[in-house]
Amino acid sequence: MALLKDAITLAPTCELYLQLGDACRQKEDWIEAEDCYRKAMAMIPHRLTPKFRLFELYREKGDRENAVRMAEIVVDAPVKKEGTRVLRMKAQADAFLRKDGM
Repeated sequence: MALLKDAITLAPTCELYLQLGDACRQKEDWIEAEDCYRKAMAMIPHRLTPKFRLFELYREKGDRENAVRMAEIVVDAPVKKEGTRVLRMKAQADAFLRKDGM
């Protein structure tokens, strides 16, 4: 985690913020993880992965309201290239909305 923080200070990238957010999420540091995912989302607004990771974070910590909001954003997000990864993320968010969101 310390290595990721050092790398971000030298050359902040969306991918590094996602990795640091994942590390914080594993340690259940919800606030730091959310901050990292939001920074990643701000760096590349059209990228789906940071939005999906935020959705997962909210779902894991039991924040239903924000999980529903992010799931809707993931499902409705336009994408440049619909590959299997994007389809999987959208399907998981849609399944959550069908089960828990509505």
